[in-house]
Amino acid sequence: MGGLNPFRALLAALGSTAPPALLAAGYPEFEVGEHNFPPGSEKVEIPSGGGILRGVFVPSDPGAPVVLHLLESMGSVTYGTHHPLGYPLLWELRDRGFASLMLDYRGVGASSGWRSPRNVAADAAAMWREAHRRSGRRSHRIVLRGASFGTLAVASLLRAGARPRAVVLVAPVRAETVARNWFRHYHPFLSRAAPLFLRLPMRVDLVAALRRWRGPLLVSAPENDYVLPPREQPLVRETVRRRGARWVSTPYTHAGHVLAHHYLGPDETSFLDACFPGLPNLEARDPRYPAVARRWKLLETRLYASLDRHGHRDPRVVAWLRRIPHAWLAGLDQDELDRLLDLRGPEGPLPIADLLRLAAYIADEGIPRRPDALAAFAAEAGFRTARQRALVAKAAGLPDAILNDCDRDPA
Repeated sequence: MGGLNPFRALLAALGSTAPPALLAAGYPEFEVGEHNFPPGSEKVEIPSGGGILRGVFVPSDPGAPVVLHLLESMGSVTYGTHHPLGYPLLWELRDRGFASLMLDYRGVGASSGWRSPRNVAADAAAMWREAHRRSGRRSHRIVLRGASFGTLAVASLLRAGARPRAVVLVAPVRAETVARNWFRHYHPFLSRAAPLFLRLPMRVDLVAALRRWRGPLLVSAPENDYVLPPREQPLVRETVRRRGARWVSTPYTHAGHVLAHHYLGPDETSFLDACFPGLPNLEARDPRYPAVARRWKLLETRLYASLDRHGHRDPRVVAWLRRIPHAWLAGLDQDELDRLLDLRGPEGPLPIADLLRLAAYIADEGIPRRPDALAAFAAEAGFRTARQRALVAKAAGLPDAILNDCDRDPA
């Protein structure tokens, strides 16, 4: 027998695999608390195909519409809302009167089971059933929101007969070409041969699903997207426009576009408002808030008073405050809140971007919000100037920013 032909070996290997459409992401441990999600959020666990899907339900008003999030490859609910890869739109949706259900697919983050793109349709169906239950079994109170690979999960639900009130697609991809485009971008040498032997990640036709869908639809995509390149994008874009739906382009890359939409943009905000015109504003909703949300509203009132007093207009200041546990902020009186929001610093204004990064790190690492623990962290990290000490203390929510122990060398 002759030796093994290397090219045939390569093709045989390729033929036995699915494309890298659903990648590992997130953390294996997952807890829901006020340090990483809005007040009142609850951990959710639902079965799917022998695994357990884990995620979070973020409530808003009683009877609020439910946004079901179908995440991108490399996305994970375990990143929370403050991590650089997290989902601050969970706060924004809650504030606008929308509840959210966000779970990881099998084998991603803290969800158990075998990770495979072939399991995503079944996982999405399980998520839909949970969203349907939490909406009071009223599908017209559900919004499907899919990003990147998650747009195929949305397509699978529409094909199976799901009838939500509205659909939002962020950076859509096509099952027929996502493998070929991925290889063309990352491994040009293999791009001609590999797609002939790779299995489709999902057997779903996004374009056909959009043609059949007759409800409200918003689609956003980067202008130059290697996953949906210029030769393919017109097919999807014109399908959307022929439906009378809106297509929004951005100058981002594929990954940048997806990350940018971890926040609510003005196009999506106006789209959701048009789909649910009867939702009351925040002030009108307040009497119907759960108790924990009412406490948060009272705290917000005090916070906004302090923000106005100090003339803060940068939205990143609010993002920093949301990285500090609600219970901690609620324990500060008005004078302490005013001192916390005084960002003048001992050597000039404190940089808000650094406050954000430090606050996220302190929350993720579980560093106690005590002067001694923060001083030890600052010393270990090499933060020794008065300005650096003030940053650490403020990031953690200490009003007076005094970490004298930082002057000592670490033992």
